[in-house]
Amino acid sequence: MDQTLSFFSPLFFTRHGQSEYNLQGRLGGDPDLTSLGRDDALAIAEFFQKQVVGNKRLFASRDARWDEEEGFEVWCSQLKRTQHTAEPTARVLTNGELKTLKTLNEIHAGVCEDMTNEEIKALYPLIQSFRHTDKVGFRYPNGESYRDLLRRLEPLLLELDVARKCVFDCGPPGGVADPAFLL
Repeated sequence: MDQTLSFFSPLFFTRHGQSEYNLQGRLGGDPDLTSLGRDDALAIAEFFQKQVVGNKRLFASRDARWDEEEGFEVWCSQLKRTQHTAEPTARVLTNGELKTLKTLNEIHAGVCEDMTNEEIKALYPLIQSFRHTDKVGFRYPNGESYRDLLRRLEPLLLELDVARKCVFDCGPPGGVADPAFLL
């Protein structure tokens, strides 16, 4: 028997499209997408339209009850770059409904927020050294560590575990949208 959403809920993870800060090599912030990033967002939506929505094998048991009680959800952080990446996919999967969650915001870089690595090295030379020594445990001054991020995400991960929805999560690299982060 084919497995369908009656037995499991698929999760789809993606990072946001290219942002202005990606081009500048800056940490954090709330920059918008570049034109390439907007193209990335449209390509993701096209993938979902062609490969997911019409996938009869994956969604064999889809019916009115599934659409009402289970169905799709599109989640993203409160950051513009993730919202603008997720919006085209939300139009495909949920008629534009988008669940923005502060919990999904990327790690806050504290005093290093909006800075390049070169700026950080010049202003705070020890930060790079400490971060390389313990990337998971290192907490940016006035910011977060990856351990802090894990604690923040734990309730959401538990919600995902029991979700009866097919969830699409768009987030920043190094967050819950990064499969390596979940390992």
